[in-house]
Amino acid sequence: MKNKTTSAQMQILLILFFLPSLFSFLPGKMEKNSGGDLFAQGSGSWAPKADVPGQPYPGPGRGYAVGFSIGAKGYIGTGTATSVFTPTYFKDFWEYDQATNVWTQKADFGGGVRYNAVGFSIGNKGYIGTGSDGGNAKKDFWEWSQATNTWIKKADYPFVRSVAIGFSIGSKGYIGTGSDFISAKNDFYEWDQATNIWTQKANFGGGTRLSAVGFSIGTKGYVGTGANTATGQYTPPTGLLNDFWEWDRTTNVWTQKANFGGAARYEAVGFSIANKKGYIGTGYDGVNATKDFWEWDQAANTWTVKAKYPGCTGASPYGRGEGAVGFSIGCYGYVGTGATVKDIDSITGVHGVACKDFWEYTPDPLPANCCVLVADISGPDTVCIGSNAFISASGGTNYSWSTGATTATITVNQSVSTTYTVIVSDANGCSDVVTVTVPVKNCCTATAVVSSDPSSTVCVGQQVFISASGGTTYSWNTGVTTANIVA
Repeated sequence: MKNKTTSAQMQILLILFFLPSLFSFLPGKMEKNSGGDLFAQGSGSWAPKADVPGQPYPGPGRGYAVGFSIGAKGYIGTGTATSVFTPTYFKDFWEYDQATNVWTQKADFGGGVRYNAVGFSIGNKGYIGTGSDGGNAKKDFWEWSQATNTWIKKADYPFVRSVAIGFSIGSKGYIGTGSDFISAKNDFYEWDQATNIWTQKANFGGGTRLSAVGFSIGTKGYVGTGANTATGQYTPPTGLLNDFWEWDRTTNVWTQKANFGGAARYEAVGFSIANKKGYIGTGYDGVNATKDFWEWDQAANTWTVKAKYPGCTGASPYGRGEGAVGFSIGCYGYVGTGATVKDIDSITGVHGVACKDFWEYTPDPLPANCCVLVADISGPDTVCIGSNAFISASGGTNYSWSTGATTATITVNQSVSTTYTVIVSDANGCSDVVTVTVPVKNCCTATAVVSSDPSSTVCVGQQVFISASGGTTYSWNTGVTTANIVA
């Protein structure tokens, strides 16, 4: 009887030992966050895609890069990796084709090596700015043209900044919060694509913040998670947060929303899909790298846990860490790269294991009418004062110009340099805003020539024939408007 009891006890112990592993194969399984709270894994699915290419040393992986999308293409560039206590910083820039699952290298970032920068897109242009080159915080801001594969420097961000947030709404870009390696910041600035001018907006409502996430849905911007204290480039931040805030472009007001559903964290990824739902996941909670992934419903102001991010498996016992990249293309989300917390460099503080994998997230249910509309606009380089100029937009089915016109092409006639804006939309309700500035110049080529007959002194009362040439219209001080007059 004693042996039977011992055998039964052993069976129970074995079942209890393997039970967590058995649950790991079930959908809707339970997970623990850093606080020990249980939560169920949700819907949605992840599929591996082609790894993000990189430099041969210290390896193809990278962390703290930037990413954004333009139309059906995604972009990842810059970042850092560490090997044997030596950080390496990158300036390379890569394009991902959603249709072919192929990466193609593009022109290196114009600002040089960089990590912890911000990136976003406006129309068919991409933007990268701020960050660090490994020694200094930066404030330069650059525009990349998808059409020409060239970088052009734009107006600097008002202050040096690293680990800031960035996103775009319409034809405006936004950068805020972050750190200057002295303290965390809460300022927030708007960049106008048409004027290339930065304008300060209301400070972020959640106070000082660094290593947060930012994205936009419609005309609203969203910032959440991160930390509120940092003292140096390689000093881990403290004061981790899970609050979540909405900025209204129309009113310039910040409003707190429901706290992020997962644990407080920094260096997470955040983006929106189909301009409908927001997503935040991965990052570091102060103890472990996190892999949970959450969806925010703008209408209901609620968070729902989704399928756990499976990336970077095997690179670290903790899985995906901080500094990954996330963006969306149409109905799908994409997350890749990032650093893990397996080997934190005791000298520089840079995380030593970088990841190169890249994953596609499919929401469940799949959103309807996903937007992949990118408008384009073209106009003349210059136009003569008083002459007609033709401006054309493309990419949609409906056009609404700042002049009131609703056709794809408009005719303008101006005496001063003028900026024109058009909202381009399609049958699915997707829209994009693009602008173009048409400069004017004085195109005068007329050289007046005046002659008289006789050409010398005349007698009092004698008629004189005076002729002018070199133009098309004439206005004499006598009131005559012909080329020839009799005086």
